Amino acid sequence: MSCVVTAIDFSASSVAAAKLAAQLAGEFSAQLTLAHIVEPLAVPAQWQSLAEESGEVRVGRAHAELNGWLSRSAGPLNART
Repeated sequence: MSCVVTAIDFSASSVAAAKLAAQLAGEFSAQLTLAHIVEPLAVPAQWQSLAEESGEVRVGRAHAELNGWLSRSAGPLNART
């Protein structure tokens, strides 16, 4: 096994699944990939540029939260978000 992939939305069940995935990745010296979906905002055309800026901020925050969870919960793994 070379890669373990799991989705995470930070609910209790997804965090439990991500912890298990991290454990499996560690046991098999596999890469851990965490996926988190940030849905785009649906807005009228005149607000689209603001929604795009907001989306970039939301993606950045989600990425930071994923990396924070990874460093707190998964330990030293070959991982990507």
